[in-house]
Amino acid sequence: MRLTGDGRAEGAETKLRRVRVNLHEARRVSAQYRREAFERSPEHLNAQHTALSWLSKAFPADYSRLVEQAKRERGIVEPPPQPPAQDVFDSIEEACDTG
Repeated sequence: MRLTGDGRAEGAETKLRRVRVNLHEARRVSAQYRREAFERSPEHLNAQHTALSWLSKAFPADYSRLVEQAKRERGIVEPPPQPPAQDVFDSIEEACDTG
């Protein structure tokens, strides 16, 4: 970033460090949450959960069709995709804005 002489490089380093720290913390909390959720719920012993897992691996097309059908029945709408960042500076800004 400094090689190009871009003036945005000054503030980007601090923001990038903040993004990396927040990302590390989010991954740590997420991993802890997954461990706790697994320990307190008997999902790993649930026959329905096991069957859905096997179905998703054995018949991915059928599984995705069933998931889409369930989403339609429940009225779940996917959010529109966000446009990609133009460069690394935009990526850092977006990460800082969204947390």
